[in-house]
Amino acid sequence: MGIYFPLFYFHFGASPYTREPKLLWVCNAQALRAPGTHRFTFIKSTKKFMQLISSDILVFITKIFSKAVIKTIDSNLNIRFSNKIKRMSSRKSCITSHWAGKTQGIDKLNMNIYFPILLIGLVAMIGDFVVPLILGRKHPNHNILYDVISELGTKGNPVRKQISAWLIILGILFVCFGIGQGLQFGNQTWAHRMYLWGIVVFGIGAGVIAGIFPEDTRGVEETVSGKIHGIFSGLGFMFLIMNSLWALWIDELNGMEGLNTILFILGVITFGLFAASEKKETGIMGMSGLWQRLNMLVIYSAILVNFIATKPT
Repeated sequence: MGIYFPLFYFHFGASPYTREPKLLWVCNAQALRAPGTHRFTFIKSTKKFMQLISSDILVFITKIFSKAVIKTIDSNLNIRFSNKIKRMSSRKSCITSHWAGKTQGIDKLNMNIYFPILLIGLVAMIGDFVVPLILGRKHPNHNILYDVISELGTKGNPVRKQISAWLIILGILFVCFGIGQGLQFGNQTWAHRMYLWGIVVFGIGAGVIAGIFPEDTRGVEETVSGKIHGIFSGLGFMFLIMNSLWALWIDELNGMEGLNTILFILGVITFGLFAASEKKETGIMGMSGLWQRLNMLVIYSAILVNFIATKPT
């Protein structure tokens, strides 16, 4: 009686969770020694068995290798991504610290120049009242209520050179004040630029140009110098009057809207009275010197108060 033994093999199908036992061959053990069909068939079955084992082992190894590769790639990607995030965070912190330091530097710079610029503004504004007053005393016929400052620079006046030099200095001081005011502003809009141009144009027109081209003597035919003086002085005053209006749209001057509105209205009224007084010679409406100085007081107060409001903290 021959000895029979089954050859079982658990072959993995498409899914690794399904295992199907397959009976490959049941053969007589004597067929291992006996020639003929049985031996050939057994060898053939054994080759099929080995082929199945080889293919499944290859699939299994491939799956294990694939999982290992994918895991390695994921790990490397995670490491790289983590390192990239760290680098970006580090770079962001560096940039933040850089700009923070830069902002602190700007704030420190603004604080360092605040008081010198304030002093320049005070010298210019107070000086524009004091200097003409002192020089006017050297001219016996000068009356501060009826005579404008420009008349001190007319032909034949003993203080002509001094007042011309002062007007040029005044213009330079106002230009420096305007630049300093610009450094106190943050993000500048159209209102900031118009405000700064108002200060600069006043300094150039009513200061430097008015000092270079003196006014004509009252009652004398107007010359080119007198026309240039009158045009640029008038433009300078009008530009500076408008600063109280532009201030209403400047963020740094929030809370100053009421005061700037009042100063703008007063500036327009006093300038109108000053312009109208040029055609009068007597009475309160003929007091050109008074209305000019009142107009200066209003517009100078506006830009000075607004500068103080932008003091860095």
